[in-house]
Amino acid sequence: MVRSLPSFPHHMNRTSQLVAGVVALVAGVGTAGAQVTLAPTDGGSAWTVSCTTSAAGLVNEGQPTANCPSTAQNAVRVTATPSGWASVPQPPGNAYYISTVASASPWGSSPNENPHYQYVFTTHFDAGSNVSGGQLNLSMLYLDNYWVGYSLNGGAITSGGISPTPAPPNGGNWTTPFNLTVSNGFVTGDNTLSLIIQGNGDTDGILAQGTFTTPEPSSMALLGTGLVGLVPMIRRRRK
Repeated sequence: MVRSLPSFPHHMNRTSQLVAGVVALVAGVGTAGAQVTLAPTDGGSAWTVSCTTSAAGLVNEGQPTANCPSTAQNAVRVTATPSGWASVPQPPGNAYYISTVASASPWGSSPNENPHYQYVFTTHFDAGSNVSGGQLNLSMLYLDNYWVGYSLNGGAITSGGISPTPAPPNGGNWTTPFNLTVSNGFVTGDNTLSLIIQGNGDTDGILAQGTFTTPEPSSMALLGTGLVGLVPMIRRRRK
């Protein structure tokens, strides 16, 4: 936002006017950064999920495909508590595990451990009008069981940005709290975040919560600092 500089009494010299004007300008543009809390994975319409299967991993033709929706539907809060999963809900935000079914087991009981189901969990968040330097941080991310990656606004799937490094399928990822950081790819206004995992059809799901943060604008403050630095030069010229 641009503000008009205030008028000053005639008895003030030009150096004093410049200093006062810079102080007023910098004070007028001190806008704080913003933080948006992502909707926690508590079921309902905040998160959707779609599912595909890998023919190479299927060993039972009678598997219940109705529990693996090919088109996105509202994710379901998991009511079961599989062994090794973190206690829920997780504060802040009361996040729960979500899946395609409340049992988190679309197959019911998988006869093997191959990751033949792939899930795309999707949510939206408003990044506002200032996305430069923005950062999305899922400070709490649990998954069962194989991390594939994330996609932002329909872009390519990126496997990086997550820590610690996830183990391969069935390597115990369901017992590990992860953190996911995304620092680019944002657009003004509505943004779409998708988290992609794979599982074996027996206790598959995620729990996630976090924030999107934009930094405090500093360009005008830097400009003010530069202008103040001109004051000694002006004084020397007047002498």
